[in-house]
Amino acid sequence: MRQTDPWVRHGVETDLLGKSTASAASRSLREDTLRDPRIEAIVRECLGWPGAPIRRHSDSGHIIHKIALLADLGLTVEEQPVRLIADRVLGHRSEEGALQSNLLIPESFGGSGEEGLGWATCDAPTLIYSLLRLGVVDSDVEAALDHALSLVRESGFPCRSSFPGFYGPGRRDEHCPYANLVLLKAMAFAPGHRDSWEAKRCVEAQLRHWENRGGKKIFMFGIGSTFAKLKYPLVWFDVLHVADVLSRFDAALDDPRFTEMLSVLPPKQTEGGGFTPESIYLPWKGWSWGQKKAPCPWVTYKVASLFKRVP
Repeated sequence: MRQTDPWVRHGVETDLLGKSTASAASRSLREDTLRDPRIEAIVRECLGWPGAPIRRHSDSGHIIHKIALLADLGLTVEEQPVRLIADRVLGHRSEEGALQSNLLIPESFGGSGEEGLGWATCDAPTLIYSLLRLGVVDSDVEAALDHALSLVRESGFPCRSSFPGFYGPGRRDEHCPYANLVLLKAMAFAPGHRDSWEAKRCVEAQLRHWENRGGKKIFMFGIGSTFAKLKYPLVWFDVLHVADVLSRFDAALDDPRFTEMLSVLPPKQTEGGGFTPESIYLPWKGWSWGQKKAPCPWVTYKVASLFKRVP
């Protein structure tokens, strides 16, 4: 694995090799990450949270996903600019404790068609995940997670919002595969929640969806050739994102359906051992994961990290 970027070296050393994230070497690599001009630009943009309204949750260029990227790259609130971003996010909360975003929900989905602060189950968990992974220890984050968990049902995590007339694209009695995924992602970094009833229900919903992939589709979330393509950042509903999240839960690791899902990945490895993106998000052209011609060190690390968690 070509360890060119500091975040790749940090991931390999602290995750794959088990070195301490509290070490001077780890701090130095995080500082190197922050000094990268591309990361500096992302940090400046994220300091403008909540920024432009979220119009679609697969928009990889929106700052909600850029904040999550900073967390995935190993940065923490020990770095002052990251602490400021976390404070911006915590500065927008609903009365129920949910973390708010700037949303624009079309009239066709029960919204007003105008932007405004609010929460939806497909964005609030991404903010919870980001804060937890960045190392925020705060009662407001706990309250935000508690609010999200209160909405989990036997069938998983549904599509809901603070906007009274809002309704998602699926049936009311279905879980939302994407909202369910990002809530699991948050629970994976919340102490004491990986084996909770809510986690088990959400894991089961995700695996049931995989199991039934050849039958009736959940609207917008079919599992076919597009789902199976390697893609980064972990923004939407695809195999690397789903497998990365599920690999953090014992309930999935012990399940043959997850083993079957994982079997999609090894055949994608190149002769040199790397993994090449098979689909890209256009806002990320110019990054190692924004091309489909050569193995990407970070995507290769993500796959290696995932399999390290698999017994």
